[in-house]
Amino acid sequence: MAALVIAHALVACGGARPIQDGDAVAADEEGGGRRARRAPRAGERSDEEPEEDAEAPAEDDEEPIAEGEVDFPLGERVTIPGTGVSLEPPRGTERSASGSTLVHPRRRLQIVIAAAEGDLSVHQQFRSGLRASAEELESEEIQVNGVPATLVIDRMEQGQTQLERVWIVARQGTRSVAVMGLYAANRSEQMRAYLRTSVLTTQIDAAVAIDPEAALGYRIDPGTGLQLVRAASTNVTYSTDGQPPPGVGQPMMLLMPLPIDVPATERTELCPQILGQLVQLSGGPDLQQGTIEGGELTGCDRSVTTTEDPRLATYTALVFRGDAAFMILGSTEASGGTRWLPRFRAAARTLAPVTR
Repeated sequence: MAALVIAHALVACGGARPIQDGDAVAADEEGGGRRARRAPRAGERSDEEPEEDAEAPAEDDEEPIAEGEVDFPLGERVTIPGTGVSLEPPRGTERSASGSTLVHPRRRLQIVIAAAEGDLSVHQQFRSGLRASAEELESEEIQVNGVPATLVIDRMEQGQTQLERVWIVARQGTRSVAVMGLYAANRSEQMRAYLRTSVLTTQIDAAVAIDPEAALGYRIDPGTGLQLVRAASTNVTYSTDGQPPPGVGQPMMLLMPLPIDVPATERTELCPQILGQLVQLSGGPDLQQGTIEGGELTGCDRSVTTTEDPRLATYTALVFRGDAAFMILGSTEASGGTRWLPRFRAAARTLAPVTR
C-alpha cells in the first residue's frame, strides 16, 4: 500500500497504524515560503503564542494542594467515547478537535487513550507497541482500581524534543486499555507526579462497546460492501467483513486525524503539495487527482494503480473540516480498481462529525 511518511509516536496500540509526526509537515511554495504547520506537540509552544513566564503562577494552580502530592489539581472525571475508559485529567484539560486525546494548552501536556478487544496477543501489541524505542526509566506491575496493569515511565526523542511519558496498559477481561500522558522531559520534576496521579485514576467499563468512530469523533459512509472494524478505538478502519483486513489486497478504507494546521484560505492551493509529501505513490500513467469541495469540506485526493508487486489500486485523500485535518486511505487489488476507486472517492466526501 502507499508508503506513509508521516509520524506521530503518541500511541501505537492494538495493531492499528499510528500517525507519526517526528517532523513538521511542510509544503513550501517555489520561492513563496508558505508552509503547512504541524500542530504543537506536547511540551512545545506554538510559534504564534508568546513565551510563557515559567515563574508566573497559572490560574489553575493557585489553590493549595493537599499533602503536596501533585503540583496542580485534577479536574472532573472524563469519559472517553467509544473506549469504555474514564479518568480524572489535570484541571483545564480539553478534548482535542478529533481523536481520543486530551490536551492542556497552558501546561503543554497531552493524554492519549486507546482501547482494543481481543485475546492476549492484542494486549501484547499494546505493551510492545507503546514501548517502541523509548528509554525506560521505571516499570512496575500494579493494580488500577482493582485491574492488573503495568505502569511505565520512559523517555523518547520526538524531532528535536525529548518527551517523557507516564503510561499504563491494563487488561480487564478481553478489553485492553492504554492511557499515556506526555510532556517535555525537562519538565519532569514538575509534571511526573502530576500525570502519574492522573493516569492512575483510570477506570474501565468493559460493557461499553468499542466504537472507533465515536472515539475519533468523525466518520465516513463507506457505502455498500464495507463495514466498520470495531476491534480497536484507534484509527477508523472499514473492511468487507468488519474484521481487521487479513492481508494486502483486501478492499479496505482507513480514516485518521493529522496533526497539521493549514490556514483555511490556503488549503485548496496547498493541499496537493501536502498530500504528495504525506503519501508517496509509485504508480503508472493512470494517476488521477481531484479536489474535494462542498459543504464544510475542502481537500484533495489522488488515485493510482501501483506498478510494484503486489499491484494495488490505491486511493488517498487529505480532507479538512473546521479546525481538523484527516487522511483517508483506500486500497484493493489492482483488478478491483474499477469497482472500488469510485466508492473510495464518494466515501471521502461524506466525512462528518459524530455526536459524542
